Order: sequence, then C-alpha cells, then structure tokens
Amino acid sequence: MHLKRRGLPSCSGQILDLDKKLRAVIEKLQSLQQERNQVAAQMAQAKKSNQDAVPFVERGSLIKKEIPALEEEGKGIRDQISSLLAGLPNILSSDTPDGASEEDNVEILKKGACRDFSFTPREHFEIGEQLGLMDFQGASDLSGSRFVLLKGALAQLERALAQFMVDMHTSKMGYELVSTPLLVKDPAMYGTGQLPKFSEDAFQTTKGHWLIPTAEVPLTCLAANKIIDEKVLPLRYTAHTACFRSEAGSAGKDTRGMLRQHQFYKVELVSLVTAEQAENEFKHMVSAACSILDALQLPYRVMQLCSGDVGFSAKKTYDLEVWLPGQKAYREISSCSYCGPFQAQRMNGRYRSDNSKKPAFLHTLNGSGIAVGRALIAVIENYQQEDGSITVPDVLIPYMNGRKEVKMTGKSNKKMRILISNDDSLYAPGIKILEKLARKISNDVWVIAPATEQSATAHSLTIHRPLRPKKIDEKKWAVDGTPTDCVLMAVKEIMKDKKPDLVLSGINAGANLADDVTYSGTVAAAMEATLLGIPAIALSQAGSLGNPIKWETAEHHGLKIIQMLLDEGWPNEVLINVNFPDIPPESIKGYEVARQGARPDYKSLIKAEDPRGLPPYYWIGPVPDMVDIDDESDLATMNKKKISITPLHLDLTHDATYAKFVKKFN
Repeated sequence: MHLKRRGLPSCSGQILDLDKKLRAVIEKLQSLQQERNQVAAQMAQAKKSNQDAVPFVERGSLIKKEIPALEEEGKGIRDQISSLLAGLPNILSSDTPDGASEEDNVEILKKGACRDFSFTPREHFEIGEQLGLMDFQGASDLSGSRFVLLKGALAQLERALAQFMVDMHTSKMGYELVSTPLLVKDPAMYGTGQLPKFSEDAFQTTKGHWLIPTAEVPLTCLAANKIIDEKVLPLRYTAHTACFRSEAGSAGKDTRGMLRQHQFYKVELVSLVTAEQAENEFKHMVSAACSILDALQLPYRVMQLCSGDVGFSAKKTYDLEVWLPGQKAYREISSCSYCGPFQAQRMNGRYRSDNSKKPAFLHTLNGSGIAVGRALIAVIENYQQEDGSITVPDVLIPYMNGRKEVKMTGKSNKKMRILISNDDSLYAPGIKILEKLARKISNDVWVIAPATEQSATAHSLTIHRPLRPKKIDEKKWAVDGTPTDCVLMAVKEIMKDKKPDLVLSGINAGANLADDVTYSGTVAAAMEATLLGIPAIALSQAGSLGNPIKWETAEHHGLKIIQMLLDEGWPNEVLINVNFPDIPPESIKGYEVARQGARPDYKSLIKAEDPRGLPPYYWIGPVPDMVDIDDESDLATMNKKKISITPLHLDLTHDATYAKFVKKFN
C-alpha cells in the first residue's frame, strides 16, 4: 500500500525471494561449517590412531573451497536486499493527498495579485541578455550547457537576494547561520536519502567526495551519530551555498535560461525536532519561506504535493510556486518537506529526554528559503519595465547600495539609447569626441546641446523666453538655451517616445573640480538627467591657459572609464563627475575615486577702468592652481596624474546639522 500510493511497483515479493535464498545459503553455510568441524575432529582422531586420514583431508579441502563461495553468494544477496531496502522511500503522511503527478497537487494558498503589464512581458533570459548582464554563451564556453555568467548589477542583485534571505531567517525566524562544506562523503549523502538511489543526479570528485546538491545534506547531518538533549530542540539551521546537480533525466526541460542549472545558489532551512514538535515546525518553515516572497511582493501559491509527486525522503511536502509573467506560469521556487524519523534512522541521529533512558530518533525537516537563482528570475520578470530595465524591490535597495533600478550596461548592448549634451555648444570639439566614444557603446546615440556656448550657466533654466529647438539631422538638435534646458527638452519632447538610458555630458574644455561643479553647465546637464531618473556622467578635460586642450587624453581613456562605470552602476540620486588630467594619454597613471575638493579663495575679480569715463568694470578672474590639502580630493587626484572619478549626491542635506536641529527644534 505504501509504494502503491507513490505509484511505485511493489518489491516485497522480490525481497522475500531474496530473503528465502539468503536463508538457504545461510543454512547450507552453517551445515558446511558444522561438517568442517566434524571432519577436522575425525581427521585428528584418524591420525592419532594411525588410520587413513586421506578421505577426511580431501573432504576438508572441498569444504574449505565451498565455504568462501557460499559466503560470497550470501554477501551478494545481502547487498541486493540492502540496496532494495535503501531504495524504499519514506512512508507518506496520512494527510498527503493521493495522486499520480503534479497535476493532482492541491492548492493550499494563493497570495499576491499578478501584475497587469501595459506591454508584453519577456522572459528573464531575454531581459538579462538585452541588459548585457546575463551571459549563457560565455558560461558555455567555460563549462558547457546549463551554466550562466551574471555580471554587474545582476550579479549584485543575486547577492542582495541571498543576503536579504539570510538576514530574514536569522533575525526574524530563529534560524542559526551555518557555513558548510560543499563537499561531503558517502554517509552524509546516504543519511539524507541521496544515495544510493539518486547517485546519477549528483556530481562526484575523483577523490570520492560528493558536491552537495543542497545544503540540506550537511545541515541535516550535523546530527549524524549524535544524541542531542531534548531541551535544545528544535534546532534550526540555515545556510547560503552553491548547489550542484547533474540534472540527469531532464534533457529537453527548461533548456533556455536559469531555471534548471548544474550550479545554482540556494538558502536552505533545516530543522531537527521531536515528533511532538514536528507539525508546528513544518508550519513555521513554510511561513519562513513565504515571508521572503511576501517581502519581495511576488505573487505566489502554496501547493501540497500529492503522493505521486512527494520526494523520496519526505512524508509530506508543500511547494511554493512563484508567478513568472514571461512564462505565464507558476514555477517552483521553494519546497518544504517533513521527513519524520526517516533521515535520522539512516544517519543515526537521536535525542534523549529526561523522561526516557532510551534515546529516540530525531524528526527532520528541510526547505528552500528560497532558491536564489529562481528568486532572481522572479524579480527580473515581475519587476521588468518596458524599456528593458528592472526596478529593484524596496527591501533590496539597502543591499544594492541604494540602487533602485538595473539598467543597460554600455559594454555589450548596442540597443542602449544615449543622449549627449554639454555646455560648450553643439559645435565644440569635445562633444564630437564624446559622440565618437558613445557610438562604440551603442547604435542609438542622440546629440542635443546648446546652440551657443553656455559655460558656467550652472543648473539654470530659461524661463524668461521661449525655447526654439532646431533639428540638424535625424538625431542631432541645437537648443537656444542652457545645458539644463537641452536635457529637459530631449527627455520631455524630442525623445519622449523612449527616454535615454544614459546621459553623457561633455567632454568639457577645462576641468570641473571642487567648487567648479556648482557653476558648471556640463555637470548641470548630468544633474538634470539624474533628477529625471536617468544615469548620467559628466566628463571634462583639464587644460591650461594659452595651451591647446589635450583632447587625445580623454579620447584615449574615456571609453574604458564610461564602460567601467556602467558595469558597476550607481544609485539613482547620484551623478558621476569625471576629469582627465592635462597631460598626454601615455602619462596617465590610472584612475582614482575621489571626493569633491575645495579651493581656498576660489574666485577673483579683475578691475579695469573704462576709457570713456564710465564706472569701472570687472572680469571674474581665472581659477587658482589645483591645490588642496585633502589627499582624497579630486584636486589631489589630478595632481597625481590620475583620472578623477567623483560620485556627486543631489541631496544637499547636511546630516549632522539636520540631526542636531531636529533634536533641538522638533
């Protein structure tokens, strides 16, 4: 009845037949051993009486050959019986519903509304590959099929998911974090039910170790061959590990994307409990897994697996299935199982209570809390935007260093839409170089810049007269306004069908360092883009009065710097200010992230007399040399002959004074 519920053929007849054969072998072996003893005694007596002992010697010799053969036959039968018994699955719980396959699983709970998209949602691999952050071909070149390379912000998002899960389970659900080995020996795999039945599903090293298919194996086996005091139960463990599965028998299933991989990451939950604690502990484990999906605001359902779908070691199992809009289907993201004493009996894990001298077998539970790769898939598909970007779930933003969106990188995606502007005008040499660099990143480059020079206009808008944009060619416009006007005009009007994925401002003729950034139109264009939710980089080439600008330095190093920044990403409310030193490209000594510096006595006024007798007039004088006592500043970095990279924050609030005033006045 037990195997029939699982849809498996009965093997009791086979076991009984083998047992009968074994008994016959044992009986014959015992008979021979008894005869051997008698023959030995007869042979000794014959020799003692000077009688012919040859018949006894010959018979003893035959027996000596027959016994090892029978022992070997008995061992073979025992091995067959042991293999059959080791391959018998756990006894299903009475509340596990009968059924033949996943079609007969029962829905326990459905939670969260599926998002209504205004566009056709895509699958995770389409989005990841378009972003240039998910590389299946590169992974295949390294390792073969069913592997993936994640880069930049997607790799960061995967790590953020895992850390968030671990923090939730350890701080709110009572699990203890354990860092486990990824390689285990045969007894650990046998104890949790992976061996001998599922050996083909696992990877084994030439030294005999097994790569763990899940952290369930080492976590559960922490109790192997131990007797635990009942007072410390339940024991709850969690681990974030890589998992390895050969996916034997899954040829043709989920061949596209990350759903079924040879290597993936998972946060595992394991509980060791008494029989009396098991039911409540199972509810707690399912609740812990659900809490992750609730926090991520992902739609999901909880399914109780039917008898034909429950795993080998489990008595009953609940699967959590997350909604994937790209597939238009619910897919498993967590599986929580109650195993009873099944695993503990295989690994000899017991506990002792004060009321009993005889130890009892532990009851074990395990569950995914949750599969990190599948969680990444769910976030990508459920939080995708029409432009191909991904909104970061609120709970993950602190783990993403403030990043709220995952957008395209420049290194490998030619569909990225780039807007270029500046404050030196549409016809300046620096903007032509920047356009040339941008076209190495993308095929969709737009140039919308001031019609005339607008240096030092800062972040100013033209509101005293109308703006008149002039189309130069298909993707090039001149605007009779400030750099801020240009970006606003581009995003709100000229490119309103699809806003830019990136704004590059520059390359400015002259540095924008320290106090310069507050006056710079180049920085202002990047600032306006950032306010509009678009990643932006301002680029400037330092120069000196009376000498030609060394544009070749920015041109030589600019592409690498832009690509490097795009691959790393930065928070939405931050813009990046890049400055190239006034030296030849071969003299650059690298790059350095630097703070915004400050010059003493920054501005000077030059007074001149008007020969017509009018009041004197004034010129704002040149900026002083790049001197700064702060070695971490952008000024100091440029003095080191390094490219300066400074992240600038749009929130000008001074935190210390804010806190002081709140405490004092609020």
